Amino acid sequence: MGHRGRQSVYCSTTMWRPNIGSRGNEPIYLAIVNCLMEAVHSGGLRAGSRLPTQRDLARALGITVTTVTRAYAEAERRGLISGEVGRGTFVRSSGLVACVEPGSDLIDLRTNSLPPYAHAQELMTSALSALRADSANLFAYQPHAGAPAHRQAGAAWIERRGVAAPADRVIVTAGAQHAITVTLAALTRASDTVLTEALTYTGAKAVANHLQLRLEGLPVDGEGLIPDALDAACRAGARVLYCMPTIQNPIASLMSEGRRREVTELAKQHDLLIIEDDSYGFHVPASTPLAALVPERTYFIASASKSLAPGLRVAFLLAPDGMTKRLEAAVFATTVMAPPATAAMAAAWINEGLADRVVEWKRNEIDARQQIARRLFPERSIDGHASSPHLFVRLPEPWRAQDFAAHGRLRGVAVTMAEEFAAGRVTAPQAVRVCLGPPTDRAVLERALTVLAELLTQAPQSDPATV
Repeated sequence: MGHRGRQSVYCSTTMWRPNIGSRGNEPIYLAIVNCLMEAVHSGGLRAGSRLPTQRDLARALGITVTTVTRAYAEAERRGLISGEVGRGTFVRSSGLVACVEPGSDLIDLRTNSLPPYAHAQELMTSALSALRADSANLFAYQPHAGAPAHRQAGAAWIERRGVAAPADRVIVTAGAQHAITVTLAALTRASDTVLTEALTYTGAKAVANHLQLRLEGLPVDGEGLIPDALDAACRAGARVLYCMPTIQNPIASLMSEGRRREVTELAKQHDLLIIEDDSYGFHVPASTPLAALVPERTYFIASASKSLAPGLRVAFLLAPDGMTKRLEAAVFATTVMAPPATAAMAAAWINEGLADRVVEWKRNEIDARQQIARRLFPERSIDGHASSPHLFVRLPEPWRAQDFAAHGRLRGVAVTMAEEFAAGRVTAPQAVRVCLGPPTDRAVLERALTVLAELLTQAPQSDPATV
């Protein structure tokens, strides 16, 4: 039975009442669950909030108690609420906390992650089922490239991005950071030059430093890597490029389709190998990965940490034909194998379709958080795509990034200076990266972004330590 047009009756402000009339033709019980989820993640309902009894909510909405009972059961299955005998039903904490310093009120917007709060209980239930189903194998050594079933799930996950991925060319790694390490270790030697965007992922910088590689940051424009600069660097002898064409970290840019073809043509011309980090590709599913254009020279990394859960530490690395053995050797040298338990969890989520639901939720949640940010910040100060989970905020004169970050922290908000992402000898702009995912609810995020937006309109004090 649909509910379009039903008018909710008035309830006191102490009683939560979902606006199910705004949910289209969803089944009523799901409309209640989805309203509850939105209220929790917008800050309208906080952990510990008591919900109305099933009978009271049914009376308020003019529906049957059976429907409310079904809604509460589904919400509890998703980990949104819990019932306590004799006390009532309460909004529960997902157990996934924001990245903050212990004992501090700091709102930390430095970590680029959005834990899957809305699906925490589903993920846990599925994970436990997967572990029980394959418990014998999880306690044994696995092939260095991963168990066949886990590689098959990884292939299916990569193919969602429009890239052909034979399972025998997919390697399971302990996260994208490990995939970057494995690939660079297999393709380079100490003192080799690796090309990147001028500002690049700090994890890639750390790996390059560990392997004693030289990073050369290339300039970018509104469409991505500048072809002339890439061409010149290749002519100078560089043979490996690490890049993030889709939602680049930190500048949040999206390489244009035309520029992707120019870059891949240069790769073919100069025999350039590409390490494509697609950690944020799920935010813009229509974008064409470089691996779909030049699969024979692209090492494609699909991270489950960003798309699913940051603590999972699983990624899938698609190798060009004939390169899996070399990468397997690098896996053996670093971790022997990716942890089978977390790989089994990721595979189960992918195979059951739960991973797709998490991704859809993350896209919607980031869209909502982007709207908050773009309402608060001047348009001229924000670079990047509107589906990005982070902002690249360019600072007006006379702000310097170091001063802005210091003033923000004194007001309870932590951000990352652009200088942290500078590759090689690149001079970073006066800018900061602001991550939108860490706060559990949007109200906390809005409070933090308001602090930063107000700072942009003020002049820095000469000594922020004395503010």
